Amino acid sequence: MSKKNPKEASFDFELRLYVVQWLVLIIFVALGARFYVLQVGRHEDYKQRAENNRIREIPILAPRGAIYDRNGKLLVDNTPAFNITLSPEYASNIDDTIRVLVENLGVDRDQILAELNDNKRPKSLPILVKQNASAADRAWVSAHEFEYPEITLDIQPQRYYRHGKLAAHVLGYIGEISPRQLEKPYYIEAGYKSGDIIGQGGIEAIYDRLLRGENGMKRIIVDSRGRPIAELEERPPTKGMDIITALDIDLQRVAEEQF
Repeated sequence: MSKKNPKEASFDFELRLYVVQWLVLIIFVALGARFYVLQVGRHEDYKQRAENNRIREIPILAPRGAIYDRNGKLLVDNTPAFNITLSPEYASNIDDTIRVLVENLGVDRDQILAELNDNKRPKSLPILVKQNASAADRAWVSAHEFEYPEITLDIQPQRYYRHGKLAAHVLGYIGEISPRQLEKPYYIEAGYKSGDIIGQGGIEAIYDRLLRGENGMKRIIVDSRGRPIAELEERPPTKGMDIITALDIDLQRVAEEQF
């Protein structure tokens, strides 16, 4: 068997090394081209997909705690209410949306505009446009949910005072936190934010931190028009604490009937 001389062996090695280098170069060029296509060539495609699919966080209001009199009689609790809300960020034409709300649901146009122009209101926070929606109102929203996905129907707990106006000055009432209240240290330290429903008088206000509970959150994927695509997760709300007062509702009724 003949043996290659050192020059031939060196030439073969250099040739093989040359071929390997070219193969490696070709592979890197191919990978680079693929990377370019994915990162640059399809950038607009990925951008469009990101625009079309967004994550929307929907707050789930916590039921407030119940209020009892000294004998265990229920004075205040909650009842489910149908509320209509507006999410301006998903409106393709907000002026048109406001127009149809006014014409079909009889909402207050000035009130909606005031909410929209409130710089302290988080842009992602839905605007409550109508409480205790009637069956006709609910039917209209359902019939137009694809045309106006920014208008939604939510079931939320509503305060129910079982004895009407009896002891109203003692029990108090609830309402949306005001801009002036949001500036006070008490509410800042407690983490209250725009749109929160809080106690505005009487026991409801005094024991608000105990009664209010902790809101939950639902995260869903929506398209560019705000239409739900899929649900990611849900954190249920925590109900507020119940309170037993020193009030005797029967004695209170007798006292109020005397005056």
